[in-house]
Amino acid sequence: MSVTVTSNWAAALDKVASELESQGIDGIGRDVRVQRSPFDSRQIRPGCYVTPTDRKYSRPTSSHSTIGYGCMITVIQGVSRRGGSSPDRLTGWQEVVSRLFHDKRLHSDDYSSDVLCLPCKVEDETPLEPSVVLEKYPEAEVTSLVVRVWLREART
Repeated sequence: MSVTVTSNWAAALDKVASELESQGIDGIGRDVRVQRSPFDSRQIRPGCYVTPTDRKYSRPTSSHSTIGYGCMITVIQGVSRRGGSSPDRLTGWQEVVSRLFHDKRLHSDDYSSDVLCLPCKVEDETPLEPSVVLEKYPEAEVTSLVVRVWLREART
């Protein structure tokens, strides 16, 4: 999948990562990596990633476009041979992230000046194909969700 990350999308990715890091969420911690391109099997390592997925458009007018920038949060954890995986902990981070972002406005000074922030939506679909990760880390636990950052931008 090829995506062109605009400056507002890049700012949204950075803001999502910053919010995650500031919370120190169990299962994510404070080391969140931002990538400007979708997952590639050569880039993946255990950790927490914020990557672009897709753009959605809603209710355009003659002067504005409403764009939902997909910011996929993915947590890749190794599985301990002794302790096994911890599904509750993985589900826990998704619940915390949902409460943190769903229906909240994600303001950033890095958006262009003509942007109006609209409420974010958290999508519980799994956009990442786990096989991309599992090729490289066959014992990994992979979970993800998408924070859709909605912005109303002036048309130029």
